[in-house]
Amino acid sequence: MNAEYFDVFDAGNKSLNFIKLREKVHQSGDWHRSVQVWVINEKAELLINLRHETKDVFPSLWDVSIAGHLQVGEQYHEAAVREVAEEIGLNIVASELKQLDVISVDGFDVVNDLYDREHVAVFVLKTTRKTEEFKMQETEISMLKFADWEFVKTQLRSDTPELHFIPLQKVSLSVMKMIENQGFV
Repeated sequence: MNAEYFDVFDAGNKSLNFIKLREKVHQSGDWHRSVQVWVINEKAELLINLRHETKDVFPSLWDVSIAGHLQVGEQYHEAAVREVAEEIGLNIVASELKQLDVISVDGFDVVNDLYDREHVAVFVLKTTRKTEEFKMQETEISMLKFADWEFVKTQLRSDTPELHFIPLQKVSLSVMKMIENQGFV
């Protein structure tokens, strides 16, 4: 596997004008950039994915979005288009995405003792495609499925959920409220 580098940012999302290896960024807790693409179908169902067991951060947990880090020098829209193509096999153009906001997420993976401090651009992608039409990247995702919007919210709020999501429930619920307020569901 090739070494992966990230641009490093401060807590206010200003570039510090240097790059650092991915594993060093997560070990030392440097701020970096990522994207989340929330894929929603015509039934107001959310495409959720089970993260692959070999992921370095939050393996084998459900995620509410197609997500990934920005490559060195990459812009948010470029990364969102690339991640959708890589992770679920859809070739889209940036105009199909609606950017909602850039949020700062300060996460910590207690199992692997890794920080995940990210400035995350949140996008929505509306689709009429069925789950079978996606081609998941098997090194990143173990399973994909559309789930009822309210079911996902209930799972994120539950102390004993059926599905175990990455431990950023408050952030996910906040984004879901933003999506609802903008009329996407």
